[in-house]
Amino acid sequence: MLFGKPSYAVARNKALVIAPNPDSAKLLAKEGPGIDTKLKPGEKKTMADLDVIAWIDATTGMKIFQPMIDEFMGAFTAAAGAEEGSLQAIQAEQMTRNINMLKEGAETINVGLSLAKSGLGLRFGVTFKPGSELAKLSSITELSTKSLLVGLPQENYILAGGIIMTAQQAAEAIKQYEHYLGAKEIVDAIGKEKADKLAEDAKECYAMMRGGSFSIVSLPPGPEGLIGLSIVCKVADAVQWKDRMQTMIEEIKNIETENAEVSSLLRAIIYKAGADTTGDVSVDHLSLDLSAMEDVDPEDLEQITKVLGKDGLLLRVAAVSDKHVVMAFGGGQSRMSELVAHAKAAKAPLSTDAGISRVADNLPKGKTYEYYLAVDRILGLVKNIGEAVGEDTVPFTMAEVNAPIAMAGSGDKTYAYADVFFPMELIVAVKETAMQAMGMMMGGGAQPGAGQPSDDVDDDLMGDEEEEEEPGE
Repeated sequence: MLFGKPSYAVARNKALVIAPNPDSAKLLAKEGPGIDTKLKPGEKKTMADLDVIAWIDATTGMKIFQPMIDEFMGAFTAAAGAEEGSLQAIQAEQMTRNINMLKEGAETINVGLSLAKSGLGLRFGVTFKPGSELAKLSSITELSTKSLLVGLPQENYILAGGIIMTAQQAAEAIKQYEHYLGAKEIVDAIGKEKADKLAEDAKECYAMMRGGSFSIVSLPPGPEGLIGLSIVCKVADAVQWKDRMQTMIEEIKNIETENAEVSSLLRAIIYKAGADTTGDVSVDHLSLDLSAMEDVDPEDLEQITKVLGKDGLLLRVAAVSDKHVVMAFGGGQSRMSELVAHAKAAKAPLSTDAGISRVADNLPKGKTYEYYLAVDRILGLVKNIGEAVGEDTVPFTMAEVNAPIAMAGSGDKTYAYADVFFPMELIVAVKETAMQAMGMMMGGGAQPGAGQPSDDVDDDLMGDEEEEEEPGE
């Protein structure tokens, strides 16, 4: 059965072909040109190392799924009940544009799977019709064989990533999303003149973007907080970009509103230019004075401080070179200094992390973005926060295996694809944690060694087959 209908399978060379009826199955079993002759060179090359592939002619596929798409869009629009020009209406219009872009520009869609002892890989790809909007967007994309985690220090990261952005991509993104800046809710709240000024400043800032990197990290318990954030923006002009951002913050802070909560929030925003220095680099401070907010009582403030650290909600901002602006939250001035030093040298220490290095081998060499998610560290952060505020957290543990989920995007002018890789060590750790949690829910309590990875993760999920010895061993 396939999609709820009878299906027929035939062997062809080294592949298994599934067809919807016997006649198609017999036709596919014959020798001669196969479906691979329809694949474009880039598409065919990236499919070569996959174990399972689903290939769809986009024009035919869209006809099949069109009723479902129409039903979804109708339900979405009805649920929104959006007034013209509102954020919900703009979101519905944007979603419709994106679906139409895919319908008009996609030639083929493919999904692939690869399974090895190192882990599970997924690949999602789309080929574009020549001259389509999708093809134009792909043609202005740049790839890099170097790490995109520029400026990020080696830390206990939860999520980290980097992206390349060309000037043309920035301009296209502005066209796609500038409608949000003039939404009715914003105009009604602050007036059209201020809304237009903010929109122009925001577009000018975004037009200068050339990519960047970021990381969310779990900091060791201490006075500098438990959560850290690092952002390294690559821009056309670092000083101009930072000044424009400061102007936008001042404009937002000076907005007049009758809403007491919003007014309290705006008064709590503080921007101090040149608040301190790191070497020869001037560092600005953007903070939110929680004590000045009416709905934050002293007890809440004490709990927040235990999690965020003695600096509270403080973001350090610095232009460290002609092309880089660094922002850091958590970890104090020493962490900012480390981030500044790496960004100035255009180094990427986090890329040498053992876990990232290991999984990065399963991603495309040339990429336009890359992301890493350390699932195994999330529970540890949750526990640290719970202990800091004196509250119970999850009663089970998860082994830290330093094997993140990895994702990267690549392609060329006719084909784009995204790879997602799930390392086997993490799959096993998640399985062990799930079994531990289920056991506790059933009243069994935590078992000795629960949450720890098995001695042989390969045998756990791949079977107990003995490996063949290499000649000479």
